[in-house]
Amino acid sequence: MPAGQRHAVRRLIESAGDGTPDWLLLRRFLAGRDEEAFAALVRRHGPMVLAVCRRVLRHAQDAEDAFQATFLVLARKAGSLAQPERLAGWLHGVAVRASREVVANRPNKEKQVAAQAEPTTEPTEPDDLRAVLDDELARLPEKLRLAVVLCDLEGRTLRDAAEDLGVPVGTLSNRLAAGRRTLAERLARRGHGLPLSALLSPGAGSALPASLVTSTTAAAMQIAAGGAATAVSATVAAVTEGVLRAMLLNKLTLVTGAVLALLLLGGSLLATFAATPPAPPPAGADGAVPITRPADDPGPQPPPAGGFDVGRGESMESVAVSPDGKLLAGGGQDHRVHLWDLTAGKHRRVLGEFGGIVRRVVFSPDGKRLVAGSDGPALRVWNLTGDDFKGQDFKLEWADRKDVSGSVSDLAFLPDGTLAVAFRFQLERDHHAAETSWIVLLDLATGKHTVLAEKLPAISDIAVSPDGKLLAAPAFRSFRVWDVAQKQLVWEQETDRDTFASRLAFSPDGKRLVGGGGNTDTDRVGGRLWMYDVATHKKLWMTQDDKTGAFNAVAVTPDGRGVLTGSSGRIVRFSPPGGGRGSKVLSELRRYDAANGELLWQADGELGGFGAVAPSPDGKVLATCDHEAVLLFDAATGRRMNLLAKPKAE
Repeated sequence: MPAGQRHAVRRLIESAGDGTPDWLLLRRFLAGRDEEAFAALVRRHGPMVLAVCRRVLRHAQDAEDAFQATFLVLARKAGSLAQPERLAGWLHGVAVRASREVVANRPNKEKQVAAQAEPTTEPTEPDDLRAVLDDELARLPEKLRLAVVLCDLEGRTLRDAAEDLGVPVGTLSNRLAAGRRTLAERLARRGHGLPLSALLSPGAGSALPASLVTSTTAAAMQIAAGGAATAVSATVAAVTEGVLRAMLLNKLTLVTGAVLALLLLGGSLLATFAATPPAPPPAGADGAVPITRPADDPGPQPPPAGGFDVGRGESMESVAVSPDGKLLAGGGQDHRVHLWDLTAGKHRRVLGEFGGIVRRVVFSPDGKRLVAGSDGPALRVWNLTGDDFKGQDFKLEWADRKDVSGSVSDLAFLPDGTLAVAFRFQLERDHHAAETSWIVLLDLATGKHTVLAEKLPAISDIAVSPDGKLLAAPAFRSFRVWDVAQKQLVWEQETDRDTFASRLAFSPDGKRLVGGGGNTDTDRVGGRLWMYDVATHKKLWMTQDDKTGAFNAVAVTPDGRGVLTGSSGRIVRFSPPGGGRGSKVLSELRRYDAANGELLWQADGELGGFGAVAPSPDGKVLATCDHEAVLLFDAATGRRMNLLAKPKAE
């Protein structure tokens, strides 16, 4: 694309964000602190957010305060959004919470007169209906609420909204009709009979002042840079703190009463919480010990009183165990690579910091090198033979192109020390972003690379056979296998009709290939796991569980007898203190029999899903990562052995 045309496309994206999906704007904001990407999100979703705040608060300045707090929460939590395509529904919920926080922060006298001061320009509705409309909308099932928010509150067409969500138009139409019907019934039960169409006009009366967009974006960039949001008022900062604290409390409510009590006393966004350690949790019926939220103690014993970091991007994305079993590396949304001493159970050091999320870490076969890849994309290699652990950045040919953004999606070593790298990136072309993947083979000694495969569908994982002759990668509705020496595709296997592939792993003898993924029906969750014979391409077995989420991680035990998986699991609903309803998704760690796919044990965790599984070389210990820490399990029984917490951010 000529430079002039590329700049024109860039200006169009900056002006409104049209044609660029939410997930890509979020990725640009996270990877490069892209101010225009965040401003585009504010302009796109701001009218809906401001309308919500005005309906709840009925006070112009308070509504703008809640509006700004909503997007500052987004600036803080953008890296932990599991489904960015559902951003509109997430923002609606945060806007309701922020509005309630504004009310809670008002002095008593102001609460009594707020409704009469500075009335908004919203259409006239009964006052009590204003107070319950968004509450009832927030209580709808997520898929129904998202349909109503996108089509009725934001004015999106069915076709556009369905395309962004990746669902058929008919499916979204059914959800929208069900959402409207359920919302009308619930409002009617509360005595409100106004037509729903009169209440859900998109962004009514909520044109965004340019100054509000500018100041909100400026404050978000201050937060992204690690500073305080001085571009907003103290009231907005306090409301933002309150919302973040409430969101954290919802996640931690079921963990321990001691931690909850201390969280209620917290007053800072980066607060450190001290706690007396709770008694060890009881083992479940299957012998697995439920995972508790980690405190910030790196030792092998249950953590003493201490804190944990609730700062920027805490979630861990990847872990790897060194070939000698003495070191463990991890990286994730704090943009750092951490190294632990497994023998002592202590955090050894932070090796380096990237400009984006660290997606993969991997040790070389001889254990002398550690490699990490991140968003950007960026690639760094450390020499582990000395005491200084020197790092070397590898220049990537796409890194300086303004029309490219992407990431290193996976890394894998061949036995001879060659590094296979999967790049996943987006090319801006004529108002749209096209996603593609390449797989290259990198010689770390010379820095030269050769292309194994290019212009592939989005690749999230690669697996190399133990002899280094084959490389496999999932491609959503299929998986592909290449002959590395010949650089030729030798096997392409379609998945079952309702199954997508996301993770692959070879058995230690290289004779079998295990795959994990989920159900392609977006109306249902469901994990899928299968095993193929590499020589005959015959499927040996397949297992599925529609009560768990798709498998985020798959590994085969060193003895070849077990298959280890990590996923997001079942949804648990609860009633938090103070009323209302809450829910969270438990992580699930499983071991299956590699011979027949039979489930041998399952261990539940907290907060999201296990993003990686890494067995130790002797097969006795299983390392995995959840929201904030690396966790160690007994690979034979599923009992939790220890946690390895990151140090608090300075």
